[in-house]
Amino acid sequence: MRVVAEERQRAAAEAKEKARQRVARERASAQLTRVGSLRQRGERAWGDLEDLINQRNASAYEKATEMLGDLAMLAKMDEAAAAFDRRLVRLRASHGAKRKFIERLDAAGLGGAEERLA
Repeated sequence: MRVVAEERQRAAAEAKEKARQRVARERASAQLTRVGSLRQRGERAWGDLEDLINQRNASAYEKATEMLGDLAMLAKMDEAAAAFDRRLVRLRASHGAKRKFIERLDAAGLGGAEERLA
């Protein structure tokens, strides 16, 4: 009886881990697709980002935060992280009064560029 219960638990744990890995692969694939789109859009992507931020609502802030994460990945891929960091510092400064947006950036790990540049 005990062996059967342990086997069921192990099988359930394996299934849960496989599902977690599948979701992680799907998310990574989706991000690479978004990054490719941002690469094609070039400078327009930053204008779209500003438009999202200026909507001043939670949904737009969430999209803007995701877009910034994608732009960070693109900058890393293109070996342009320093330029991204400088732009992020300016963006955070110009939108500093939007506390909820800044909190989202911090939670997403998109803060602290000021310290890396110092």
